[in-house]
Amino acid sequence: MTMPRFIFVQTQENRIAAPPRVKYCDSFLCRLRGLTFRSPVTRDEGLLLVFGRDSRVDSSIHMLGVGFDLAVFWLSGRSIPGEDSDDEDNADERMNFGFSTGDDSIAEPYLYATAYPLPPELPHAELPPGARWQAEGWQGAVFPYAELVGMADAQERVLSFLRGMQDLGERYMTPVSYE
Repeated sequence: MTMPRFIFVQTQENRIAAPPRVKYCDSFLCRLRGLTFRSPVTRDEGLLLVFGRDSRVDSSIHMLGVGFDLAVFWLSGRSIPGEDSDDEDNADERMNFGFSTGDDSIAEPYLYATAYPLPPELPHAELPPGARWQAEGWQGAVFPYAELVGMADAQERVLSFLRGMQDLGERYMTPVSYE
């Protein structure tokens, strides 16, 4: 059995004083185990699932035995003009995609997509079908889980939401948006 490998995550442009320690999972067994039956990860740790090719079977993410919300980040690779490059929370442009089982702002389970910094055009953009804009407590697109229950095309609807929001992020998250 191979020992788990850990890496420290940095960006090319911004050097982080205390970079997150991330478990690097490039084997089938490591990816399969993932975060199953684990306590929630802390702010300074994570899991990087590395796949050799695009494939629904090889790159699926499941939440069986995971008792906390899932969040996936898409990093544009661009720094935010005017932000301190040492500020880990605010220096890099990103989108956050995830699933929540419900919280103080929305009681029922939902998928979500947020952007940082929030481009002014994004709250007014045409969202993927079934999605709505959340503006109370936090801002982002929400796709209620109830919209998927019993739907034969549930997987396609989830992918449409996630891909549609990433497309909107790519369209509106440009350095021009911050000026």
